[in-house]
Amino acid sequence: MDIPTVLEGRIVVNTILKLLWVIFQLFFYALRPTFVLPKPIGTWDIINVIAVVAFDVALWRAAGGAALGWLVLGAFLGGGLHPVAGHFIAEHYVFRPGQETYSYYGPLNCVAYNVGYHNEHHDFPRVPDSRLPEVRRLAPEFY
Repeated sequence: MDIPTVLEGRIVVNTILKLLWVIFQLFFYALRPTFVLPKPIGTWDIINVIAVVAFDVALWRAAGGAALGWLVLGAFLGGGLHPVAGHFIAEHYVFRPGQETYSYYGPLNCVAYNVGYHNEHHDFPRVPDSRLPEVRRLAPEFY
């Protein structure tokens, strides 16, 4: 569910559409599972929506629309056009058929909570991000 759908690949075909896709990629990333692998709405989903709406309303009342707008703008910039957000694309771009995810072992891991240890994360999702380099050290033949 992390990789773009075939439909996204067919629609996003030129520079302008690719730019818009990158800007809105957090929304694609968040909403894609509802189309690719839908699940029934549960109690915790409803509680989550209520909590989010309640927080947004409270923020709006306490600090105004500009504060809420600032958070939305931050989400767009931090998850889309920001250079560090490039990991969303780099981790899931298919270079070799059959391999959907890739890892990155460069210096950005120091400031991005080891998000580059992506294959390790998918293999061991319950291992904390601080321990993912250890997974790679323990099994270098796989990473």
